[in-house]
Amino acid sequence: GFLFLAVLVGFRRYRSGFRNLNRQIDEYEFLFRNSKIAQLLVDTRSDRLVRSNRAASRLFGFPRKTLAEI
Repeated sequence: GFLFLAVLVGFRRYRSGFRNLNRQIDEYEFLFRNSKIAQLLVDTRSDRLVRSNRAASRLFGFPRKTLAEI
C-alpha cells in the first residue's frame, strides 16, 4: 500500500520534471533558432561548428548546412 503510493508519487514527480525539461529545451531551441542575433554553437573539443541559427546564415551569406561544413 504505502510503498506503492510512494513509488507512484515519485514517478509522477519524475514525469512532471521530464516534461518541464522538454518544455525548456523547446523554448531554448525556439529562441536560438529565431534570434535576430547571429549565434554559433561550437564544439570546443573538435573546434567544429555544431549549429548555427538563421541570423548567422544571413550574416555570413551561407546556408546553415554549408556553415557547418566550413
